[in-house]
Amino acid sequence: MPELKNTFLEGKMNKDLDARLLKNGEYVNAENIHITKSEGSDVGTVQNILGNKLPYTTAVDRGTVIGYFADSEKSKNILNEDIFRIFYFVKGNSNHVDNIYYYEAGATTAPIPLIKNNNNFLNFNSDFLIIGVNLIDNLLFWTDGLNQPRKINIETALDNTHRTGTSARTNWYKPVANYYDNEDKISVVKYYPYTPPKVLRQVGGTDHGGMQLLKTKADLGALANSKSLSINASTDTNHEIHVGQEIYDGTTFLGKVEAVSADGLTVTSDTVINKNSGTTLTFLNQNDKLDEKFVRFAYRFKYKDGEYSLISPFTQHCFIPKTYNSTYTDHDSQGRGLTAAQETEAAESTELASFTNDVSHVNLQIDFPSASPTTDFEIDKIEILIKESNRPDIRSLAQLNITDSSVGNNKIYEYTYKGSLPYKTLPEQQLTRVYDNVPVKAKAQEIIGNRLVYGNYQENPYNKPFQKIIDNSGNDLSYSFDYQISLSDKNDPNQKFHIQYPYHTIKTRRTYQVGVVLADKYGRQSPVFLSDDVEKSIIKVKAKSSNESPTVFNGELLEITFNKQIPSSDIDGNSVLHSSTNPTGWYSYKIVVKQNEQDYYNVYAPSAKDGIPNARVQHSHSGLYYTDADKRTWLVLHGDNINKVPRDTTQQAEDGSSIFPSDVSLFPKVFDDGDTATDIMSDAPLVAVTSIGKAMDHGLQLFDEQQSGADEEKDHTYLIFHNWKKNPLLAEMPDGFGQTITMSNPSSNPADQSPLDIISPIGFSVWETKPVESALDLYYETLTCGLISELNSQISSGASTAQITSIKFSDNSVTANLPEGQAANTVVGSTHFQSFDQDGNQIANSGITYSVISVIKNNTTPPLDTTGNLYFGIQDAGNNQQQLKTTSTFAYFGTSSDTYKVRIKAAETSNASNNTEQDFLISITNSQPTVVIPATANHAHFNSSGIIFSPTSAVNGSADTTQNVANITHSIKEVTYDPSGANETTNTHKNKFTINSSTGAVSANNHVFPASEVGKIYRVTVEINDNSGQGNAVSSPDSCDVTIGGWFWGNFRFSTGFNGICPAYCGNTSPQTFYIKRPSSNSSTSLTPQFGDLIFTNAALTTSFNAGYILTQLVGGSDGTGLNVIVSSGAIQQLNNDNLCSNFDCSSP
Repeated sequence: MPELKNTFLEGKMNKDLDARLLKNGEYVNAENIHITKSEGSDVGTVQNILGNKLPYTTAVDRGTVIGYFADSEKSKNILNEDIFRIFYFVKGNSNHVDNIYYYEAGATTAPIPLIKNNNNFLNFNSDFLIIGVNLIDNLLFWTDGLNQPRKINIETALDNTHRTGTSARTNWYKPVANYYDNEDKISVVKYYPYTPPKVLRQVGGTDHGGMQLLKTKADLGALANSKSLSINASTDTNHEIHVGQEIYDGTTFLGKVEAVSADGLTVTSDTVINKNSGTTLTFLNQNDKLDEKFVRFAYRFKYKDGEYSLISPFTQHCFIPKTYNSTYTDHDSQGRGLTAAQETEAAESTELASFTNDVSHVNLQIDFPSASPTTDFEIDKIEILIKESNRPDIRSLAQLNITDSSVGNNKIYEYTYKGSLPYKTLPEQQLTRVYDNVPVKAKAQEIIGNRLVYGNYQENPYNKPFQKIIDNSGNDLSYSFDYQISLSDKNDPNQKFHIQYPYHTIKTRRTYQVGVVLADKYGRQSPVFLSDDVEKSIIKVKAKSSNESPTVFNGELLEITFNKQIPSSDIDGNSVLHSSTNPTGWYSYKIVVKQNEQDYYNVYAPSAKDGIPNARVQHSHSGLYYTDADKRTWLVLHGDNINKVPRDTTQQAEDGSSIFPSDVSLFPKVFDDGDTATDIMSDAPLVAVTSIGKAMDHGLQLFDEQQSGADEEKDHTYLIFHNWKKNPLLAEMPDGFGQTITMSNPSSNPADQSPLDIISPIGFSVWETKPVESALDLYYETLTCGLISELNSQISSGASTAQITSIKFSDNSVTANLPEGQAANTVVGSTHFQSFDQDGNQIANSGITYSVISVIKNNTTPPLDTTGNLYFGIQDAGNNQQQLKTTSTFAYFGTSSDTYKVRIKAAETSNASNNTEQDFLISITNSQPTVVIPATANHAHFNSSGIIFSPTSAVNGSADTTQNVANITHSIKEVTYDPSGANETTNTHKNKFTINSSTGAVSANNHVFPASEVGKIYRVTVEINDNSGQGNAVSSPDSCDVTIGGWFWGNFRFSTGFNGICPAYCGNTSPQTFYIKRPSSNSSTSLTPQFGDLIFTNAALTTSFNAGYILTQLVGGSDGTGLNVIVSSGAIQQLNNDNLCSNFDCSSP
């Protein structure tokens, strides 16, 4: 038989071409073949090769292999044998869950699982093959493009789960895994500690402040005659006594504290102390390392495989000023604040000497994610971190081992800072490490330069929660974040800020914007999310004044009130919150604050003086005086205040003197008004410093009224100023911001300059420089954070009392139409307002007050009205119903509606802090215009153009009388001829008339009505359009019956004969009304008498004036007595004949 021999020298598989088109040496498909290499004749021939062989007999179908990794480097097994390792990623089946299987090449046992995947958290998918796999130092990393990148420690998986320690290979491994049992252990990026340390400590089962003072006093509760001291609990309520303090009786050293009981009532000394019950002992810690420091604390976890977590949020500054500790010498006995002596010292030195840190120990409570942190999260150590306010670095105080027994069931780990020094500084890159740059998903992964690199990845999607809600009325009530910010006392029993930070309070005279940042369980963070109504996320905190005097003041803080839960999905319906099926969903939240007004100085100074110089203050030896217009406020600047409130020396000094302008502005904080024994806390606005210079250069020179002439001049300024001998620098400000100086000189003795010549107490005042505005748009983290699930649960369960969270009209809408024709004081919207609580329940209106906050037109800022009564107001309808009403009138313009955003505030009458604000959208709608025209009119049949009638009224529908005639167009709708007879309505008749579209005046349209139509009626129908484009833009029509008649010629004297002309001229006859009808033979349209015109004495033209003389003018003519028209046979025969009555005696009979 013939032999067919093919060679495949190219060794190519080509599935693209038809077999008939393949080149020689290519093939369509092949499996388990090998193309030979040979110098002989069989080069290029195909030879079979061996397939795979199952090395073990216990094979079980565990699912589909969707990825694998074969370690190309040999490793040592438990028998110290060199082996190759293979890892299989298997998508499970109905009998087995997803897993990773481990196999040692050559083993006769089946691959064994490495993951305890009871909850199937691996979430493998056959459509997402695992091709990105790497092994680094026994750490197996993989990614599949569906789940977040993951890793396991091979040795940990084997050591903790499979190896039995026997020498028989078949007994090395147990049949199941039990270590890697959750997502947190296998995630490449580790758990993020989202809560800051709490500055608290437990004493006798009660939380107390975590900051313990350097110095405290306490009374003995019983006779002491040993090392054990019983403390009277009422004298150490905050349990400030701690280990390391020295014990004194007065100034006598007694011993040192070695231990304090759990309830804080028994102190153990290192020496025996013999003292009577009631003895007051002083306890002092000499370790004052925090004396001049503002420090904050944080922590981070170190995990089993050496990773570090992100740094937790920091505490607030752990600072308590010594000012409030009454145990220090010369301090206020009740710890209320500065004494008069301390104020004087501060005014003289420009510093608060007592404002240093009184904290020696800081006790921290750290929340762990589990009561078994090592088992559940692989947490191996905790590192306590400290940061000083004047240092950019973060330093480590301690790194402590963690086991499951390190925390109790309450999941709290306690640490006490005792003034120890840091032992290391964190690397610079850790300072800015706010998240781990590990993507949420990645399809590719590789090792490059000992770094793990991801490709084709998806970073954190930053999905914004969104809840779509459409109510039954079709209103869109969808939202993302619905919260509001308010100012509140610092006394929340849950956060316990008043216990943690007893002397902290919010900075006043600042504007804050509060946002929410969400984070997944591993620290990937969202951008800052604001309330949907951005205005609700902004608050301006005003300064307090002495008019506010609470009996107990714990300080104030910003309070955020969530009205609705954080939605669980985004705008596309994707789940965005953490769950077992969405491990990278948003897990925790933290509240962040933006406040751009940053650096400022506190200025501690002598009392400012105002009210001088005035009309009784002498300014020269010639006896000249200032005027009251010269009054100013003067603040002495000395010490460091010269640098805090500097002169602008880049500008020109006044007349070469020491006086320079200043660009500094000051807030008055505390001042002595001279009238009260206490200082005044001021909420006055910013005060500009107009100039700074020496007192004498300001012209504030003292004059001695006992001298005369040049001897009156003293070489120093007023004695009321501090350092008056040194000619102090004075900051000049407008009058009214200091202690008012009242001159005692009577008008009879104006030369008396007291009290300017009397040395006065230095006084005390505190000022704050205008803060520097930062150009950086930064949000700063706060202590407020937690789990989203817990927050939503709290929102759902609601407060103990109903919180006002939304306002609606009684028809459950927040929109309303307002027709422009409505007059002022018209109710807007349906019936009345109704408020709802956080659970959507209606709140009774009996205890709620409503008010208008602002009105914005067409979304254009600033608001038209912030007073609440210019456009809209609130009226009481009775029955506890309050309504929105108009206080003005409105007009509809153009073809689109004006909209008014009316912000309404609902507040609980008995608790004003329980309030909310809601925007109501009021749309101005078109009202139908109206037109009124005369019911009848007459028109001379031969007049082709004159105005026949005009509208009596035409308005566009607006109730605003200044706008109600705008944009109107008049038109003739139709014309009907002889409505009681022929009744013809045609365009031909309509075209006989025309109308002025602006004024509405109707005229003949260059049409002469024939004499035959005299007495006939044309019914002209008119309408107006307000050009709004709306369905009611056209008015209802109105009609006028136009009677075609003669021309009203006038009222004239007349005579039936020639001899009667002059008597008529003299008034011996009464005037007669005359009308003219023009015969068809005359085509003139002129409204003047014409030859042949027919004359009638009535409008109906039924009574003819047959013959006579009609005196049309009583002046003029050739002799000045006027003119007449001669009528014969009922028609004009002659025009403008002279009356010729100049010689006629009108007095003769």
